[in-house]
Order: sequence, then structure tokens, then C-alpha cells
Amino acid sequence: MRTRKQSVFVKDELNQDAAMSETDRIVAAAKASIASKSANSGKGFTKDSTAATVAVTPEPEKEPTEEPEPVAPKVEPVTEVAAESVAVTASITADQLADVVSSAVQAAIAQHKTETDSAIASIKEQSQTQIDAAKAAEQEARDKAEASEASRLNLVKAFNLDKLSGEQTPVTSKEAGMPMVNRLTSTKSDVPIGSVKEFLELAQSLPKVVRNSQRAGQMVSYDWRELDAYTRDNKKQMIKDMESWGKGIGLFRGSNQITTDSATIINNIPGGFLETLSSMMRSNNRPAYVFWQFIDYQFDFAARMGSTIDIPRAAYITGPQQASDRLLSGGGVYYPIDAARQPVQTGIVPVTIKEWGLGKDSTAAPIGIPTFVEAYSMINLLDIVNRNLMHDFYAWEDQSVIEAWDDTSRVVYNNGGEVTTLASDVVATKDGTMTEDYLLSMFGYMQDLQIPTLTDGCYIGWLNSRSVTQLKKSFQTVWQASTPEELSDLTNILNPGVLNDTGKINGYVGNYGGFHLFTSNNWGNVSGRGLQTETIGVTAGTETRKNYFAGVNTIAKGVGMPVEIRQDSLTNFDRIHSFTWLEHSSGCIGIDVDGAGDTSLVPQQLRVIESRNTTIKQ
Repeated sequence: MRTRKQSVFVKDELNQDAAMSETDRIVAAAKASIASKSANSGKGFTKDSTAATVAVTPEPEKEPTEEPEPVAPKVEPVTEVAAESVAVTASITADQLADVVSSAVQAAIAQHKTETDSAIASIKEQSQTQIDAAKAAEQEARDKAEASEASRLNLVKAFNLDKLSGEQTPVTSKEAGMPMVNRLTSTKSDVPIGSVKEFLELAQSLPKVVRNSQRAGQMVSYDWRELDAYTRDNKKQMIKDMESWGKGIGLFRGSNQITTDSATIINNIPGGFLETLSSMMRSNNRPAYVFWQFIDYQFDFAARMGSTIDIPRAAYITGPQQASDRLLSGGGVYYPIDAARQPVQTGIVPVTIKEWGLGKDSTAAPIGIPTFVEAYSMINLLDIVNRNLMHDFYAWEDQSVIEAWDDTSRVVYNNGGEVTTLASDVVATKDGTMTEDYLLSMFGYMQDLQIPTLTDGCYIGWLNSRSVTQLKKSFQTVWQASTPEELSDLTNILNPGVLNDTGKINGYVGNYGGFHLFTSNNWGNVSGRGLQTETIGVTAGTETRKNYFAGVNTIAKGVGMPVEIRQDSLTNFDRIHSFTWLEHSSGCIGIDVDGAGDTSLVPQQLRVIESRNTTIKQ
């Protein structure tokens, strides 16, 4: 293969050959012209040699010569004189021809040299452009590599990925008698990848608060709402990337498919792993729990333990009794605007941040999970954590909502399809169970109390499992399943992109009689937990079960740090890892449950009704 320099030399040789070919053509043409003129000169030649010479070879400019003295004429053969004349003519023409040919050759060479120089300059310019582009691409790749390394180091520093608790010095074969034991996670396998890396980078970009604790050291609190939304939208890929990361740090050994460069002994779960796992659990579906969906969350990630979060609540002003109450002028009347001002009916409910979690005593001790290492996959681990840790958190949060709703003083019963507040009214033949007629009457009852509805004009109804069965039997064939569009609309109403938004509705039964009905089996089925005995009508010891009907914005929860999974530093010689869940929040509090006895500036409004329905018909 020729080099660029060799190509230029070949091109120069070709140009010179072309120039020589052009010269040969000019010489040939000149020779042809001379031959033609010589033939014509021979035909018209006279005895006067001088005249013949002048006629054959006219010269543009000749210096004047003196006339020769007359001499006696010398007679020579015509053929010899003509030959001499032709020879003279040819001699003169050849000199001129040499000049012409030389000029033509020089011009051709100059032209081809110019073209060659131009081509060489163009090639050099293109080559320089390519060289510059290659250098720019190389610099860009170097910049990206440096930025990626800087990002990795920031993640390592932020989440302490380089600090595993326990022994940090690799054990040599001489010390342990066991070669190639990697006690440290590899630099190639311990770094999060893919969607998990994006999750941690997103965490770094969000506002954060760093707290100092004597027992836990530095703690970083983030605004987790955007992170949980990212997790919900990318959960499948995050499970895959978390599993790859976990195998790289020595987890999931039950599959016997850990990476060849992973740790053979894991001393701790690395920073960032539990934070990501916590977000995945917060965005998890909760099929057995429903009350958490009715909470209004007030989030302040900067709130510390013992500090307060102000939860705003607004009440409706007193409405007009008749249209003329708002007439100012017209129709022959005129009323000046009154100078008095009524205050905006807005109040603040301050709530104190407390610490909640598993581990208060031996009856609710932290969970020991050796299967963090022994689990087969990330899905297997999620199932373990969900059933052991998060199940307890879900149950606690639902219980806190129930206790807030249970503070209502408005208790009603089914009196033959009508709503009554007196248990004594429910005599024999008045049923007492949950029926269609009673549900329809309940809607009118709440409307009469001016309890505000959800944005779609419906109320919330939670029914225990026995009452749901009774209601379905009462409806018979009228009972229909909700459409996907209806479920999507309700999801947007109950989960407007706030904390713990799972993107799904749990425990939904359907929309009937102006109520969005929900059910679960964790309340209203055990004595002391929504199940009680009382005198109904004249029958003592009648078993009743609690149900709840509510309007909008009844309970709230101030959150400083949403639920997280935390690990104990004690691992029993690396044999078992202990975990708990922790949350810094106010717990659920009622903001508009029951206004009875509330003397604050903006008292609560009655928005929750407790319905006690009998287990069997009266």
C-alpha cells in the first residue's frame, strides 16, 4: 500500500508524463506545418533565389541591407537553388519552432505544477481536519472518563461504599493458610450499575440534610418523593441491577452464581444498598392494607427528632341561607360593603416528630435475616424483606389510621335500612347488618351533615370482610366490577404523587351508592380490634363489627424521614444480619375527624362516621 507521500510523487510523475505528451503533440504539429509550407514553396519557386527565399520565409522584421552591386548572372540548375532555399527556410523555421515549443512546454509544466500543488494542499488540509477531529474525540472520551470516575468517587464518598464494617485488611495466604481469599469487595464488582447507579446519582442531586448523631454518626436525609417515583417507574430494571450489585458484594450465594470477582466474606451491607432497597419497599404494593391510602402526608425532610411540622387545614366559611343574602345592589336596593372582616378559616395543626420502628421489646424484636446472603435472587430477597420487615410497618401505619378514625364520637346503626345513632332502635326484624338500603341512606345522612366529598363527589367507605359479604348479597346481580378507567381515576384522587405513592389502589371493592368502598381483614374481625358485644335493641351481648365512612382530608401525617431499613452493626461473627425499620414522623393524627369538644380557633369538623353492624340479622 502506498503512503500519502508516495501517492503525491506518483501524481507528479504522471503530470510530467502528461506535459511531455503535450510537448510531443506540439512538435508533431509544427513539423507537419513545416512540411506543408516546404511543399508549397517548392512548387512556386523562381530562378531568382533571393526572391524565392523571401517568398518562402517571410520575416516580420529584418535589418536593412545594402543593395549588392550588379554582377554577371550565374546560371545554376533550378533544383539546387530550390533545395538550398528550402534548407535556409527550414533552418530559420526550426529556430523559431524551438522557442515556441520551449514556451509551450514551460507553460504546460507550470499549469500541471499548479494543479499538483493545489491537490497536495487539499490533501494536507483534509488530513489535518481528520487529525483535529481525532484529537477532539480523544479529549472528549478522556473528559467523559474523568467525569464518570468523579461521579463514582462521589457515590462512594456519599454512601460510604468504601467502608465496610469489620476487618478491612485483606487476609494473606500466610496468615490464613487459605490462598486467594478476598475479604474485600472487588473494585470491579462492588460499584452499583445501571438504574441503581442512576438512583444514587439522583439522590445526590436532590436537596439533603446531614445530621449528626452520637450513636449513628452522620445521617443524610433526602427528599425521597422523587426517588420513590423513579423506583416505581423503573422497578423491574432496578431489581435486575440490584441483583448484579448484590452478587458483586457477596450476596445471593444461594444461587451459587456469584461473580468471580466478588467478596467471599461479607462483613456488612454496603451503604446505598439498603437505601435503594428501602425505596423499593416503600413503592411496593400492599394488598392486605388499605388505610394508608387515606393519609394526607406533610413532608419536611429537614425536620429533626423532637421538632414540629405544621399541617395546614382549612374550614369552609358559613354559606348563605338564601340567594338574597349575597345581593349588594340592583332592583331598587343598594347595600354598602360592610366594614367588618371575618378571618380566613384556616388553622395549623402542629405535630411532633417521633421515632417509630421495630425493636421496642422482645415481643417486637428486630428481624435476623441470614438469607440476605443465602437468598437466591433479588426477587427472593424482596419477598423475605416484605414478609418480615415491611409487613410490620404496613400493619403499624394502618393501625395508626384506624386509631385516628376511631376517635370519632359519631356512631350509627342500621335500623331497617335507615341510619340511627341509638342502638336501642335496632329491635327484632330491623336487620342491623350492612345492606344496600342502609348504604344509600348513609350517603344522604352524610350529605345532610355537609361532610365534603372527594373531588369526584363520592365518599370513602371501609367495610370489614363480613360486612362486605352482607352488602354483596344485598345487591345481588347489581354488583359490578370497576372498569380500568374508574380505577385509574381513583388512583389519581388518592395518590396525587405524594409520599408512598405506589401507583395502585389496594383493597378496592367498587363504587356503589356514592361510596368508594374498600375492605381488608386486619380490623373488625377480632375481639378488641373492631369487634365488640353490646346491647342491640333489647338483646344484650349482640356481636357488632366496626365500619367507617369518611369525607376528604380527615387524617394527616408529618414525615421527617420516611420508613427505611436499617442494619445492626452486630452480626454474630458474620453469621446473621439483624434489621429493623425506622421512621421519623408524627404518626397519623386526626385533622377533621370529629369536632365535638374542640374549642380551638378553627375547630375540627365532623367528617368520619363509625357504623356498627351486627354479624347476623336481628
